[in-house]
Formats: sequence, structure tokens, C-alpha cells
Amino acid sequence: MLGKISFDEKLQTISTIYFGNCDQSFSEDDFRIIENDLNVTIPVALRKFYLMFGGRVDFLKCMYNITLPREFYIENNVLMFAKEYQNVCAYGISIDTQKPIYFDISNDINEPVDQEIEDFLLYMLAIQGTEFSPCVGKISAKLATDLEEHLLKMSESSGEKAVFCSKDGVIGVIVGNEIFISAKSDECMEKFESDSGLEIDYL
Repeated sequence: MLGKISFDEKLQTISTIYFGNCDQSFSEDDFRIIENDLNVTIPVALRKFYLMFGGRVDFLKCMYNITLPREFYIENNVLMFAKEYQNVCAYGISIDTQKPIYFDISNDINEPVDQEIEDFLLYMLAIQGTEFSPCVGKISAKLATDLEEHLLKMSESSGEKAVFCSKDGVIGVIVGNEIFISAKSDECMEKFESDSGLEIDYL
């Protein structure tokens, strides 16, 4: 289990796995300009997310199409910042409740996401890795307990959408009945598979 570490440290751990490091292309001054333009306060967790990952446009445009801050817009009192890559649904953060919101674009339905902002952003980062990472595999979600013996639990969420990682370069995320595992290299994945004894179905 992962001890009590800050959201900043979790972001840094994931950034190190994916990139080694990230260029900080946004500043607090940039966010103040956006806040003035939209007349809204950008949630702290979202600011930190973009300060860490906003410079990697290649990474932002994977499974989720995560917009750059200058492309933020307000819809139904929700700060919109991402769409699913097939443009079926969109995501934002409620200005009133500071909760993530899911929009079903085709059916014009919106509802709260059953996660806090920080956990939801960690989940998005893990999902992005399933397309961005050079090595991806999956195992059954029934093996989540076994996985937690070898990876650190990053999110407060349990079950669906829970995120795990190791400093050796592996990230796991539970999606439905499967756990998708991304690694920064084939060698990292092979070492994890050998050390954990888990049989990974490579994608």
C-alpha cells in the first residue's frame, strides 16, 4: 500500500514513469489570465495536473482528448476540459461542487463521476498510458489483491478505476473486469511479470 503522500508526489511519480520528467509549459500567471477570461477559479488539482503534464501534447491526445487550458470552456456551470477520443462523451468539473462531471454527448445526459477530482485525474493519466506507453498488457480484475502486493495503490478509489504503480516503471488501472498494465519499456514489464508471478496478456 502507498502511504500518505501528496497529490503532487503522485503526479511526479507517474510523470517519471512516462517521461522521466516533463517540461512545465504553464505558469500560475497563465492560469490567472484564463480565470479572468472565464470568470472562474480553476480547481487546484487541475492546475497541478496541467503544470506537470500540460507540456506533453502528444500525451494529452490519447484515449482522452485533454484540452489545453486556453481551450477551456464553461457549459451548464461545468468547466469542460476533456473528451473521450471517439467524441462520445466529455468530462468537466462542476464549478459549484468541484466534482468531476460526465457528459453523454449523443444523449445529452450529464451526471457526477463517482470519484474526487484527484482520483479522477490519476485515473485519466493511467488510461492515457494504455495508448501512450510502449508496452501494455492486461490481467483479470480478480487479481487486484495480488496486484496490490506488487504495486503501490495511488488512488483512494477501490475496485473500478483504482490506480496502482511502481517506481520501477509500471502503472495498473482497473477498468471493468480487467486491469490494464502499462510499462515504460518491455524490460520493465518482463521484470514485473517475473517478480509478481502474474501472467500478463500482452496487447
